[in-house]
Amino acid sequence: MEKQFITTSESPKVVLEIHANLRLKGWDELQVAAKTDSENNLSIEQQDDTIRVVCNSDCKVSVPRQALMTVETVSGDATIKGLEGELTIQEASGDLTLHGAGPTVIQTVRGDLVVKNIAGDLKITSVGGDASVRDVQGDFTVSEIVHGDMTLKDVSGNASAKADGNVTLSLDPAPDEQYDFTARGDLLCNLSADASAAVHITHGGDVTVKIPGVELAEAGDEPIDFTLGDGDAVLKLSADGNVFVGSQAPSWEDMGRFGVEFGEKFEGIGKEFEGLGERISEQITQQIESQMGMIDMQIEAQLSGLNARLGAIGLSPEQQERVAERAREASERASERVQEKMRRAQEKLDRKVAEAQRRAEQRAREAERRTRVHERHADHREHRGWRFDWPSPPTPPATQVTPSDPVSDDERMVILRMLEQKKITPEQAEQLLSALEGKGA
Repeated sequence: MEKQFITTSESPKVVLEIHANLRLKGWDELQVAAKTDSENNLSIEQQDDTIRVVCNSDCKVSVPRQALMTVETVSGDATIKGLEGELTIQEASGDLTLHGAGPTVIQTVRGDLVVKNIAGDLKITSVGGDASVRDVQGDFTVSEIVHGDMTLKDVSGNASAKADGNVTLSLDPAPDEQYDFTARGDLLCNLSADASAAVHITHGGDVTVKIPGVELAEAGDEPIDFTLGDGDAVLKLSADGNVFVGSQAPSWEDMGRFGVEFGEKFEGIGKEFEGLGERISEQITQQIESQMGMIDMQIEAQLSGLNARLGAIGLSPEQQERVAERAREASERASERVQEKMRRAQEKLDRKVAEAQRRAEQRAREAERRTRVHERHADHREHRGWRFDWPSPPTPPATQVTPSDPVSDDERMVILRMLEQKKITPEQAEQLLSALEGKGA
């Protein structure tokens, strides 16, 4: 393992060039520290108050929380958390997960993007995969496009984006703010119950609005305009697929008609599993993050106490630093083991949910098949009984047909034709023949 560090100010300028995977976190130390498992693949250089970290293998970097960060390139996946200063990410070739930063600019992410807790504006140029953004305390903009699905929840400023896939929004419109979203798939927009906005739907397939007091005009006219409250904000929506606007989460019936989940219709039994895995995963992630935050706080407190104890026993500052560094490394390894255990537990739960959903869908298909068979049989019985309810013929008088009278060919042809046309059943045909031959006398 190779590790390097440089002592810094509270808000140094830090530039990263990582040609593999990156794990970047903010800490309370006035240091920029980087480590990698590969030897001779790491370098840290300082010019004035700017520090440049270059690594050709997987790298873990820790910086002061208020650092002004620029990530020039990450060739693999990147996980960033615990920052409070400004952040610029020029290019991430893999997936990018960001939990906590100040005003942030993300130019290009070629994989999926997950962002939470941005204390300022979030500006994105393009995302190659899906994008999930939550809790932006400022403006949110995607200047080009999200090539997959996009989810946005809780933004306090203006917001606009385009997506090749589906768009799911959860908004509490603020006065005088502008919101503009376009989806090439379906678009689902959930608004706060007391939303005050002028809503303008320029285009959509099936447009459904489930908001008390809002009645749409006859379908077929575009654009669709309506006002909520005093219309303090402006909300523009457009989709090539269906559009759903509601003041709360739509019912399963609505979602079945809307088809928001990847453009498919929610049909059959097992609807309760749609989105369940995602909700459970989000709850578990929040619990893990809370627990890990508590663990990090405990570690920091223990390390602070360790420094004081080391000074009290007469160790030199250099010796104190080496001992403390080893303690930090041990704590980080323990923390990583805890995270790995939690991750495996979450994956196990996700597999159970997926298996339960698969079984429910299989039962739904079987139930639907049985229903279709039952309906076909019922229709067949209804067709025979209601439309052609032929009673059994009475026994003919002896004067008309005697036991020795044979059935004529014409009579047989009439009975066969009635049977062929399904006007009578085979049992009724047999009864007619028996009656005509006198067998029933």
